[in-house]
Amino acid sequence: MDSILFCDVGNTAIDLLLKCADGHRVDHFFPCEKDRMAAFLKGLEGKSTAYVSSVSSKNLSALEEVLLFRGFSVVRLDKEQMRLSANREGLAIGNLDILGQDLFCDILAAGKNSIVADFGTATKILAVDKEGLFLGGSILPGIPAFPKILFQETDLLPDFLLKGEDTPLLSLKTKECIASGAIHGTAFLIEGYLAELAKRKGLEGARILFTGGNFPYVEKALSKRGDYIRELSLTGLKKAFQVG
Repeated sequence: MDSILFCDVGNTAIDLLLKCADGHRVDHFFPCEKDRMAAFLKGLEGKSTAYVSSVSSKNLSALEEVLLFRGFSVVRLDKEQMRLSANREGLAIGNLDILGQDLFCDILAAGKNSIVADFGTATKILAVDKEGLFLGGSILPGIPAFPKILFQETDLLPDFLLKGEDTPLLSLKTKECIASGAIHGTAFLIEGYLAELAKRKGLEGARILFTGGNFPYVEKALSKRGDYIRELSLTGLKKAFQVG
C-alpha cells in the first residue's frame, strides 16, 4: 500500500499524520528531532508522498531532509491550491495572498459559521461567518512566550519555562504571577473575543474550535466550551488536497 504523509510545519513544532498499510499514526516533533522523525517513517512500503504546509522555512528544511532520506516525494501547499480548495468549500478569503498556511488550513477544516482559537507559537483567533466569508483574525503572544517577553523588557522579571500544573489566579511568588498572567490572562482575552464575536451578524450559534499544542495550558482556565481538535491544521491540509 502507498503511504501518505501530512505535515504541518510550525515555528515551534512539526506535526505529522501518516496513513500507511498499518493504519494511521500521528505524532509531534521538534525540528531538531530528525532521528525520531526518521524512525516514525521507517519501514513504509510502496510509493510515499508527503503533503506539506509550512510557516517556517528553517523547520521545513529540517523536515525535507528527513523526507528525502526516507524516499518521499513532496507536494507543498501553494496559493493556487489554497484558492482551489477555498472555492470548492464555498469560502471567501480576502487576504489569501498573505494568509499563513497554518491559518488557512484551520479555516478550511473549520468551515462556515465557525470561530477558531489556535494556541500555537502565537495565539490566533479566526472567524468565518455563515456564508463562508472569512471575517479576519487577531494575533496574541503565545502562552510560553510571556516570561521571555517580560524578561527582555524588564530588569527584575525572570525568564523560565511555564509548567502545565494548576496555576493560581493570584500569587505572592513572581513566577506564579507571570504564569497567571500568561495562562489566566490569555483565557480571559479569548473568552472576551468569543463573547464579542458571538454578537456579530453571521456568527450566531457559531461552532467554537480550539486547537494548537498550547491549549492544555488554558483548558482548565477557560469557562467557554468548544471542541478541541489538536490536529485541526492537518485536517485542513487533507481537505485542501482531497487525499487520505
